[in-house]
Amino acid sequence: MTHNVKLAGHDSETLRQVDVLVEQSIGQFNMQIVIDCKDYGHPVDVKGVEEFAGLVRDVRAHQGSMVCPRGFTKSARKVARRANIGLYSPADTADRTPVEMTVSLDVMGRRYFGHLPLAEIRGLRDEHTGAVHTNAFTTGILSAVEVENEWQRLVGNEEPLAPVALLIMGLDCIAIEGRRRSALAGRA
Repeated sequence: MTHNVKLAGHDSETLRQVDVLVEQSIGQFNMQIVIDCKDYGHPVDVKGVEEFAGLVRDVRAHQGSMVCPRGFTKSARKVARRANIGLYSPADTADRTPVEMTVSLDVMGRRYFGHLPLAEIRGLRDEHTGAVHTNAFTTGILSAVEVENEWQRLVGNEEPLAPVALLIMGLDCIAIEGRRRSALAGRA
């Protein structure tokens, strides 16, 4: 990954500035992803997306993505989807971004499916799908008793009702003062 790069424009025959260039060799192919970062106080409009799509074509990148903390207008999202441009805005629970995660949990050889409360999450929100891409989040406290009483128990090879985003193995359930507790709270 390289920041503030100048790439040769094939059609424009001039050097084009790219905020972030990601290069990866896959077999005999060299893949290039260009990322444009906009720190605007307003959503990026259709003109901004069209200009960036032109840059992506001009430098012959395999993929282009834009990041803007204020998001993108509806028409900008439509144009970006048709041009295969990824659109992202930072997601942070400090901004009160609603987050829901589905989880599969194995407790004492039993499987359960339910929603895990997230205390914090930081990442990038995909402006096309609404999904948040993250590698850092903090869960709330997960009680084995709550899981057994409120989550769906999966029997045999039964599939959960929705796709599973996280699999947790409940390996550390202990009894303290006659009450059952679980040490299943953590960071990923």
